[in-house]
Amino acid sequence: MFVRELGVKHLEVWSQHLESPVLSRCRALARAASQAGARVINIQLDQREYEVRSKTGSILKGRFNLSDSDHIERQRSVRFAKDWMDAAAECGAGSLRVNTGKTGGKSFDMNLTTESLRQLAEHGQRIGVKVLVENHGPNVDRPERLAELVRRVDHHGCRTLPDFGNVPKTADESFREQMLQALVPAAHLVSAKTKAFDSEGNHTTYDFARCVQLCEQLGYQGIYSAEYWNPSPDSFDPISVARKTLRMIADNLVEPS
Repeated sequence: MFVRELGVKHLEVWSQHLESPVLSRCRALARAASQAGARVINIQLDQREYEVRSKTGSILKGRFNLSDSDHIERQRSVRFAKDWMDAAAECGAGSLRVNTGKTGGKSFDMNLTTESLRQLAEHGQRIGVKVLVENHGPNVDRPERLAELVRRVDHHGCRTLPDFGNVPKTADESFREQMLQALVPAAHLVSAKTKAFDSEGNHTTYDFARCVQLCEQLGYQGIYSAEYWNPSPDSFDPISVARKTLRMIADNLVEPS
């Protein structure tokens, strides 16, 4: 529907759309996208639990957490993310966004998360899928920490995915700009998220146009993924919201010289 109504050619998929990294399902999605004249470019992995097979074939389950201080649990999460990277490859996507997980009240050990992401980047290099890290979650809600994390991974297959809307509730617009300045230079994809619109179709939550303009000024030349997040129970027209978001992106792009 979105491809037909909006003319989009690139699709970002949420992991909940697929439920699990079943490769046959991913291949079917890739075929359907191709038949519609589009392709999947990224999967956002938001599964809270991992599910992997043991050497004996039994199913192991636990909390997905690439920052877990328990080595065995952390490695199972890495294996689970690799399965989803394989799924992304079958979908034809060039990247998978992962969350770093939570520390459960313990201090964040960046070295552990760095090692997890490096393993994923190395796996991704073999199959043509980058691992992306977003300003999403308590471990990386400070942009300088996320930027440092990606620098420590030090692999071209690990990049950032800045999200316009993911800043602390108490943050002002200067924080949003600082976030983009820190993360856009290493960005593979940008989540151009909108939230609330008024009755006249104006985006009211933050200066969306300024976000796009700043990305352009910072030299970003990749894809902007239009996203909408509004926890309000009020119904909305997804096509109308998507069209408004795409228009705001297009209106603020710098024409190539």
